[in-house]
Amino acid sequence: MVVRNGPHDLGGAPGFGPIDPRPDAELYPEGWEGRCIGAIVATMAAGAYNVDEWRARMEELPAAAQFAMGYYRRWFYTLERNLVLHDVLREAEIDARAAALGEGAPPPPRRRDPELLAAIERLLREGAPLARELAVPPRFAVGARVRTRRILVERRGEQHTRMPGYVQDRRGVVERRYPAMTLPDASVRGEDRAEFLYAVSFAASDLWPDGAADVRVSADLFESYLIAEA
Repeated sequence: MVVRNGPHDLGGAPGFGPIDPRPDAELYPEGWEGRCIGAIVATMAAGAYNVDEWRARMEELPAAAQFAMGYYRRWFYTLERNLVLHDVLREAEIDARAAALGEGAPPPPRRRDPELLAAIERLLREGAPLARELAVPPRFAVGARVRTRRILVERRGEQHTRMPGYVQDRRGVVERRYPAMTLPDASVRGEDRAEFLYAVSFAASDLWPDGAADVRVSADLFESYLIAEA
């Protein structure tokens, strides 16, 4: 049985057809999409919320919204939702501003913030500081046989996991070990916790009924996602 932790957890799900990458598609066809990305990067760089909260807010959307809103409208939703939850904006302020823009109000004046600009450039150049040092040794060595846990997200938006449903409760082999990193499952709750991260390899035939026996699939999984196999 494949675990599905919501309409966002679609890896390996049948019925959606092939992926269409559209390499010649216009990057931001409506213009606002790039500004949306800029606002998300800026508010993260300012410390308003973290990337795991950003993902969790998007995951709370019901299936109808997930499939109908489109890629960047989901991003816009999670931007507004996080800013409201963290008391940066109020819903009434957002509604009032949207109404004013609809009536032709001019955009707000530009404001230059050198410190925020430097933080944005640093975030884009170096990424978020996720790697951590741990005093304890890693539990699993390369080549170790493991089984993944089953993690059910019952309260979407409040809970979050980076383990996709199609690799849950499956046997695999550790093929690579990474440094310890911030655990997203805890970060979304405001907890500061780090774990070692591993690349775990699975036989495709163990993941899907029609998976090829000679094909292997690799997933990066945190230590608490794994159980040692004899």
